[in-house]
Amino acid sequence: MTAAAVPAEAGKAQNPFSPVVVGALVLVGIFAFAALVVLSAFAPELQTGNDGGGHALSRSAVGYGGIVQLLRDSGQPVLISRGRIPALHKEGLLVLTPGQATDPALMKTFGFRGPVLIVLPKWWVGPAPKARGWVVQGPLIDAGDLAGKFLTPFGEGAAVSRESGTRSAVLTGYQGPFKDREIALGPVQNLQTVQGEGWEPMLVDEDGRAVLLHKQDTQYWLLSDPDLINTHGIKDLIAAQAAVEVLTTLKAGEAPILFDVSLQGFKRERSLLRLILAPPYLGMTLILTFAAFLMGLHALARFGPPRRGGRVLAFGKQALADNTAGLVRMAGREPRMAGPYAALIRANVARGLAAPRDMDDAQLDLFLDRMGRKAGTTQPWADLINRADKARNVSELIAVAQDLYRWKREMTREP
Repeated sequence: MTAAAVPAEAGKAQNPFSPVVVGALVLVGIFAFAALVVLSAFAPELQTGNDGGGHALSRSAVGYGGIVQLLRDSGQPVLISRGRIPALHKEGLLVLTPGQATDPALMKTFGFRGPVLIVLPKWWVGPAPKARGWVVQGPLIDAGDLAGKFLTPFGEGAAVSRESGTRSAVLTGYQGPFKDREIALGPVQNLQTVQGEGWEPMLVDEDGRAVLLHKQDTQYWLLSDPDLINTHGIKDLIAAQAAVEVLTTLKAGEAPILFDVSLQGFKRERSLLRLILAPPYLGMTLILTFAAFLMGLHALARFGPPRRGGRVLAFGKQALADNTAGLVRMAGREPRMAGPYAALIRANVARGLAAPRDMDDAQLDLFLDRMGRKAGTTQPWADLINRADKARNVSELIAVAQDLYRWKREMTREP
């Protein structure tokens, strides 16, 4: 090994990263940052919602994922709503499934104009220790707490009561769309019913206690027992048929049944980041991103030889003409150049036609008009000179200048 080779190899050993490795790290970092931004924007949609709660995304016993799937398999259109419903929406059915942690005031903030079904909760549950999305049954929620929290916002005097034990009840239509209809239920444990002033019973059991009620002069309906439509309740064929019949009867028109999950924290928030990452603005975002990439590429590598800088104040006639034109433009006097330009065109044409030199401007105008008619020009000279004198803006200046130049070529027979 020579003495000259030793310093070169030593210099190479001091650089632990090659340009390829550095470039790969930069690309990975950019991709990771972009993925983080996109995932942050669409995080609510990426949540499965199978957390054991009492909502339409949950497949637990107290969830309503089962009835959603059953309705879809029955040919009924069903949607899971993560946001606010348009206020003018009057068809379909909106199902609200509040939990114990839900603020009851939020139930009255929906702008839905069609029927709204509120399903009262019933059980305290906890997560199963060895099965994600499953729950362990706890005690019943206190009936007084249910009435005070979820029924008081609609009026005083309503109460919640429960039976003891398990039985298969038969519901009878009392009035409204269920009048004179009988709906058999499957086995229901501790059947929960509601009674109160202002609530009209629609479906009652054998003892006349209301399970489905309607709030007078509103679009609000109340299902007292969640076991009629939750996954635990529809495990029986008869109970499943009853749940589908109740929901489809309440639905207005051909619009879908909407199961709201925003009350359980799965609300889709509007944000600027989501807006630029979703159509129709996604195309603009991709174009701007690609343009930024090209700008970065241009900054890394020069295209062509470097451009030499010129003088701040240039020399010569061209610089004088440019500066004069700039001053005229800044002063807003460009339209006033139409008259002098017309006079210059007149002098050039008169010289080309060998017009007598002893003519004044008026005689020369008459002469050019007469010669123009003989030449068959598109516009008479009198109109052009009149337009030039009356030009008031840049667009009129350009238009008359173009017509003057065309007239000059027609008069002098230029090709």
